[in-house]
Order: sequence, then structure tokens, then C-alpha cells
Amino acid sequence: MSLTAAVATFLAVLPAELPDKTILACLILSSRYRPAVVFSGAAAAFLAQVILGVAAGGALSLLPHHVVEAAAAGAFVIGAVLLW
Repeated sequence: MSLTAAVATFLAVLPAELPDKTILACLILSSRYRPAVVFSGAAAAFLAQVILGVAAGGALSLLPHHVVEAAAAGAFVIGAVLLW
């Protein structure tokens, strides 16, 4: 796992992800707890998510290319059928 990739991903996606549904939870929790503590907790949880994503991506890169392509194609087909 690349620490540089994890940090870069975290810093790039954090501003876009926090206003998502997380903001509602942060607003509610901030009414009871200190906002800095709530934000730190949300940022730490997001960091854990990014680290897991980078680790999973690194593990997928070790698989043969055609296996990953077949799995991705299957996932897209299943998603298309469900959406249809």
C-alpha cells in the first residue's frame, strides 16, 4: 500500500465527501459535543475508509488483468439489469 496515494486520496476526496450525508450526522453530533471533536472523528473515519480502499485497490492490482476486467464487466452487467 502506498502511503502517498492514501494521503493524496484522503486530501482530495475529504472536502467532497463531508458535505454528503455525513454532514447531517456531524450537525446533530455538534449540537451535543464540541465541533472539533466531531470533525476529527468524521475525518478519522474517512481516513480509515480511504486506507481500506487503497489497500483493496492494491490487492486487486495483484490479480491477473483479465480476471479483474471480467469481474468489473459482471458488476456493470448486474447493475444495469437491476437498474433496468
